[in-house]
Amino acid sequence: MDASFCGALMRDFAKYFLCGALVAAATPGTAAQIVFSGGTSSGTNGRIFTAGSGSEAISVRVSAWTLNGTGSSNSSAVSASTLGLHGTAGLGIVNSVEGTGGGNSHTIDNLNRIDFLVLQFDKKVVLGNATFNAYKQTNYTYTDTDATIGWGNTATAWNSVINLTTLANVNALIPSGNRYGSGNNGTQGTNTRNIDPLLYSGNVWIVSSAFAAHNGDGKIDSFKFNYLNYTTKMPVPEPATWMMMIAGFGLMGSVLRRRRTGAEALTTAA
Repeated sequence: MDASFCGALMRDFAKYFLCGALVAAATPGTAAQIVFSGGTSSGTNGRIFTAGSGSEAISVRVSAWTLNGTGSSNSSAVSASTLGLHGTAGLGIVNSVEGTGGGNSHTIDNLNRIDFLVLQFDKKVVLGNATFNAYKQTNYTYTDTDATIGWGNTATAWNSVINLTTLANVNALIPSGNRYGSGNNGTQGTNTRNIDPLLYSGNVWIVSSAFAAHNGDGKIDSFKFNYLNYTTKMPVPEPATWMMMIAGFGLMGSVLRRRRTGAEALTTAA
């Protein structure tokens, strides 16, 4: 077989492969939702939830933690807290200092300390909209739901009981460069918003009352967390979807034209 013909054949194969990859990548994921609702406080640090079906089925272990400070030092102590499940309001946290009294101590808040959730999924997920149910803290006249969101990827089993004792442990799980602010940095009530607008994909996530670096308005954030949308396949924004499909089909057409021209040339030569 002629070497040039083999080379052309290999190039055509590579182009077909690229076409298929472009078209496949242009297929958006299907969103599903996990609802954190049910009885009263679970009284434990962690709890497992399941949601979705088919390729979008997931399991997630959610645990509750409190950072005893503003998050400015790696040695800042972290302690396990109690994960609450509060009807349709969703997940809340009670830390050891707040106790189980009133004053909305069951919220995820940054009053004196920073409460946060760690979500360990059994596969990588891209998050979407989530609902932040706002609550006033005692002696405050406003509500605010600014948050810190973070993502990471770990080989640790999703249902493992993790042990976080310092901020350094948190940074090892969710690098500080993978954390960002969510909210309008101004007082806001209950709202639903996209918490992963840049389409990060990870199997472990943090949802926290705002760290100091993400709390531009300096206000106390206090909320319960529910109705989390996710997809297990990277969604592609609509304009990019069309561009990738056009590129894929265009490249495929170019390959077919080349093959037809080559076949015609061989027929003429014969």
